[in-house]
This record gives sequence, C-alpha cells and structure tokens, in this order.
Amino acid sequence: MVDSRSKRVPMAERREQLLDAAERVLVKDGVRGLTTRSVAAEAKCALATVHYVFDDVDDLLAGVLQRSVADVTQHLSEKEFQAVHTVEEAVAECLLALWELVEADPQRQIVQYELTLHFLRRDPSSGRQQYRDYASIVEGMLARLIAPELLEPGSIDSLARRITAYVDGLILQYLLDRDSGRARQDLIDPPVMTVRSERDTR
Repeated sequence: MVDSRSKRVPMAERREQLLDAAERVLVKDGVRGLTTRSVAAEAKCALATVHYVFDDVDDLLAGVLQRSVADVTQHLSEKEFQAVHTVEEAVAECLLALWELVEADPQRQIVQYELTLHFLRRDPSSGRQQYRDYASIVEGMLARLIAPELLEPGSIDSLARRITAYVDGLILQYLLDRDSGRARQDLIDPPVMTVRSERDTR
C-alpha cells in the first residue's frame, strides 16, 4: 500500500527512509534483488518518489554505501579507547574496535561485500573510494592512539591499509564459519602488523 503522505515528507527525511528501506531489501535479497520498485514497496511509498530522490539503482546503492561509511566513522570517533604505550597495543585496540562492529551486525558485512563487488564491476572508482574511506577511518584511530614519536613519518598510512586488509580477510572467514572464538583469537595474535618505531632506527 502506497503511503498517501509521501509528498509531505521533507526530502532529507525521505532520503533516509529510502536508504533504510534499501538496507532492509539488501539484507533480505542482496544487490541482485534490489530494484527501485522493491525499495518503494519496502518504504511504502510511490515508485515515483524513489526516482525523484535517487537517479537510479546505482545512485541508491552509492547512498547506502556512503551512509554506512559515515555511520562507522561516527561510531569509532566517539569510542573511548584504553590508554596504550606501544604500536602493538594500538593495533590491538583498533582491531577490537572494528571487530565489535562486525559481531554486532554480520548481515551488514555481507551487504558491504556485495556492494564492493557490485561497484568493482560497475564503477571501480567507487569501490576504491570505499577502501580508502575505511583505511582513513583506521588511520584516524591510530592517530588518536599512537604518539607521533613512536612512528616513522608516513608509516601510519601503511599500517592503516594493512589493518584494513587483515580485518577484511577475517570478516570473510567469520561470515563463512561464524567461529567467533577463533576470530577473536586471530585478533589477539595477528600476523606481522607492526611498523618500525623511531627508536628502532636510532
């Protein structure tokens, strides 16, 4: 049933409602099951409303992706971390913070993978931007945790990319076997994930 009040909803609010609906459709049916018609049905609004707010399906999916990155950024920027004294401790704090988001909503992680693969085929620049955004989030956490004198200039960027890649692999493994205990053990004892400190170069 179409909501007769659709036209009264402010554009910004309607956009959020449609993104909410799109996320629900993605969780249920995946990227292949998402159409503007299915989103309109989920949001209980007219199909024309979806096309008024979003140009097409890709525009809608890009909106879901951008909002997801913004949500993760806000959540982690507000998180309080324990005091750390080494790069290794900072890495452990970052890994745990990221993993808490994974376990809180595994279905969202599946959606993220689907969106990444979708844009790799349709618009590779969006896929690359997604990874840059997540690496930037990790870099921001590291910058909050690690004293500048502990790292070589420019090394935090490399460390952030490696953490992002490592967590990405762990997420895929976890989604396949749902072994939370093993995943957390891997977080405690990651492979080589450190960078040389300034002290090591003296």
